[in-house]
Amino acid sequence: MVSDIGGFVQSSSVTGSDFYTEHSGVTTYRSAQYVFRIPADKFKSFTESLSTLGNVPYSSTNAENITMQYSDTESRLTASRTKEARLLELLAKASSMEDILAIENSFPMSAMKSKA
Repeated sequence: MVSDIGGFVQSSSVTGSDFYTEHSGVTTYRSAQYVFRIPADKFKSFTESLSTLGNVPYSSTNAENITMQYSDTESRLTASRTKEARLLELLAKASSMEDILAIENSFPMSAMKSKA
């Protein structure tokens, strides 16, 4: 149900082996706790449909604005590849050891290791 609407299960926990257990005079009930990540536009219909799966005696909702945590990795990768191509062109045209060292120092260390 979660994956059908484009969500995923972040975590889950189930305790108790059956609905009702009595052990050493202590009664325990089976319970479960799930954390789902659901697209905002599907959230209301999803929460309303949970009662069709069983008894939901308690429900809690929490939202977090992650706008400031967003990072456009694809754009950063494109910019890094463009910079690498320019530096490789300069390296091919370099005429002195001083120029070569200056250009190589412009490469991130991880890029230098992958080129080696």
